[in-house]
Amino acid sequence: MHSSGTLRIHELTPEERAIYATLKPERLPEHVAIIMDGNGRWAGHRSLKRFLGHQQGAKSVQLVTETACAAPAPRSTS
Repeated sequence: MHSSGTLRIHELTPEERAIYATLKPERLPEHVAIIMDGNGRWAGHRSLKRFLGHQQGAKSVQLVTETACAAPAPRSTS
């Protein structure tokens, strides 16, 4: 997913905005990659079917990417 470069700070929760305010823009990465690994093992350790681990992993990635898109990371991939 590529961000358009526009800030969407208004989409952050108050808690997320407070965290964002502490970040130094010059230290933010220009690229963020998400590697989905271990979802099946996570499910297995909980005696769940592998696909449930993949579903949970997808939910986590969705939350991370939606939040990251509100911040000014120029590029992200998943």
